[in-house]
Amino acid sequence: MKIVSKKSILRLFSFVVVLFALAPQAVAMPDSVYVCLVNGEVENHSVVAIDSIAFQIFNAIPEKDDSLNVCHKDGKTTSYALYMVDSLAFKKPAAQQSAQWVAVDLGLSVKWCNMNVGASAPEDCGGYYSWGETKQKDYYADSTYLYTDKPYNKNIGKNISGTKYDVAHVKMGGDWRMPTDKEFTELRTRCTWKWTTQNGMEGFVVTGSTGNSIFLPAAGEYFKDKLSGQRGYGYYWIADIVDGTNTKAQSYIFTNGGLYFGSYNNTNSRFQGLSVRPVCP
Repeated sequence: MKIVSKKSILRLFSFVVVLFALAPQAVAMPDSVYVCLVNGEVENHSVVAIDSIAFQIFNAIPEKDDSLNVCHKDGKTTSYALYMVDSLAFKKPAAQQSAQWVAVDLGLSVKWCNMNVGASAPEDCGGYYSWGETKQKDYYADSTYLYTDKPYNKNIGKNISGTKYDVAHVKMGGDWRMPTDKEFTELRTRCTWKWTTQNGMEGFVVTGSTGNSIFLPAAGEYFKDKLSGQRGYGYYWIADIVDGTNTKAQSYIFTNGGLYFGSYNNTNSRFQGLSVRPVCP
């Protein structure tokens, strides 16, 4: 966690507005910004909802009119009197804080990661991503999808596993990547699945022939700005597109009681926010 002290803030020149770079291309973007006040209170702002942070300083000597402004993407601004701000803390995503990614051998053609992309523990739901996108957002719709090309979507490949469109490969590096339809089918047919609750989160424990297992949390899905199905349903992207269409991609969906949809594979609109469970050789 990075701390910026008030003394550092007050070294700014007269009437300076400083924007904290919440640039999309940043390699180690924080996921939370904490405003720590001198009275001991701490306020948390999610980075996905922030457009910028501005310090408005009128003179080198602190004045009551000086302020710290958290500017949100929806146009709203949260302002703090600068003399009330003790420090700012920028918390990196858990997955970038040395999360213990483990390649679990289930006796299959690939090894499966012990947690979702963006998670800090196996029972953590992790991030929600549109198919082919590598960043979370606060609104999942066709209008916000990066690869919209109405009435269909742009063709970014029939299989994006291991490409620049693969969130697992981009965020985790190395040989980590999204699973294919064949690999998810293998996970279903060659492992045993048991619905359980692990550290307060519902989901499936999937056990392979080696005796090793992984936990797939029922993380739900995002549609527009609404999260639905958490603790009851799991929605996981597959790297393959649906044949004959650019609007949908393959996904794997489960619910409690071991009930699956259709022939175990389902399709979702590419803009929806689903979980991703990485694999590696």
